[in-house]
Amino acid sequence: MTDDPGKKRAVVADDLPLIRCGLRIVAERCGFGIVAEVESIPELRCSFAAAPPALLIAGTNLLGADLIAEIPGALRRIPELRIVVAGSQGDVSAAQSAIRAGAHGYIHKGSRIGELYSAVRAVLAGGMYIDPQLVGQLLYDDPVEPVAGLSRRELDVLEMISNGLTNRQIASRLHIGVRTVEECRAVIRRKTGLNDRSELTAFARRVTGSMVSRGHGSPAVHRAGALGRRG
Repeated sequence: MTDDPGKKRAVVADDLPLIRCGLRIVAERCGFGIVAEVESIPELRCSFAAAPPALLIAGTNLLGADLIAEIPGALRRIPELRIVVAGSQGDVSAAQSAIRAGAHGYIHKGSRIGELYSAVRAVLAGGMYIDPQLVGQLLYDDPVEPVAGLSRRELDVLEMISNGLTNRQIASRLHIGVRTVEECRAVIRRKTGLNDRSELTAFARRVTGSMVSRGHGSPAVHRAGALGRRG
């Protein structure tokens, strides 16, 4: 525990001391001063009240209580809080519940420290991170959830990818450079945890179809409407 005012504050939470130790190492490597290590929901709430953190890395169970159920309330109290949840390996249901509750990242407890570090860095950069072993099934089950951290331009590029357009065609339609399109592709893959171009294309098609079927409409159509209203 530290009270260094020059560092952002983080909380690590789990009912196992060894897990908390690993979470603390990652937070410190990301430049955070740890203000609290907690093992229960009451301790977690007290830590938030004492010093609102910028980051929470937590296991799904805190002395038998459900951490995921606590996420919406935590985000209401601290809207800028970024949350990474560490759960059981292969637990798709917990991953879905965590993301829907508002978590920005989900990773299993058996992951290497380097992967947890990547997850934290991704969510701190404004994106999302889903355990690579779970991302495929999550995208099939509910493809809209992982796009929450994408920017408007990234959503536009995603829709163009779903339509089979090349980088040059996307650049022409969006009036941006080909290099910018390539960078958007890379950012989308990083934020969603996708591994290659084929996964990105399949993801884009599922997301676009799901958004339209749910009444969210097409990202590029919304963008065109906004541009039209400016005139």
